[in-house]
Amino acid sequence: MIHSLGPLLVPIEWAFIFLPMLFHAAVGFVIIANGMPNVGSYPYVGNVRYTLQRATGMIAFAFIVWHIMQLHWLGKPVGGGSFDPHRAASTAATALQPTLVAILYSIGVLSTVFHFANGLWTLGITWGLWTSPAAMRRANVVSIVVGLGLAAAGLGALGGFRSLDVAKAREAETWTEKQKRALSVPGGAVAPTPIPTTH
Repeated sequence: MIHSLGPLLVPIEWAFIFLPMLFHAAVGFVIIANGMPNVGSYPYVGNVRYTLQRATGMIAFAFIVWHIMQLHWLGKPVGGGSFDPHRAASTAATALQPTLVAILYSIGVLSTVFHFANGLWTLGITWGLWTSPAAMRRANVVSIVVGLGLAAAGLGALGGFRSLDVAKAREAETWTEKQKRALSVPGGAVAPTPIPTTH
């Protein structure tokens, strides 16, 4: 449905998605370049989380760039992707069928989720939202719940796409397009055709 924005889609995506993410990535790479991981010498939980935050940030950045090239409308002209926003379900399901792609997507989703959930906890400390040990423990629980929920949603969506019957999805998408065209005919309503059933 986002593609119904037409020419507004590009400025909205750049203003609210791409530019903020590029700024976040640039700041992250500066932090990584100036940081010295010492988790081998000090294997404390906080130090491990600090190191994982940087590692998952780099994985998430690479994953998001790959995801855009593969499953975003920009990928078609820029990276040769085959995603069609008007046939989103079937083209996404087709792209995610290879086992290696599914494994890489799982790693990317889990890295992105960890980076976000752990980042929430860190953000609260940095901004002084939780400063006491009790507040940090409560924030830790919230971050874990958010992370587990997002991981379940992301992996569930990935599994759903992989189990989708691509032929039936294409048939349903074709039917939907026909209905949209029929309803847009000027001069009166057109009786909708029945939903196709495949046995």
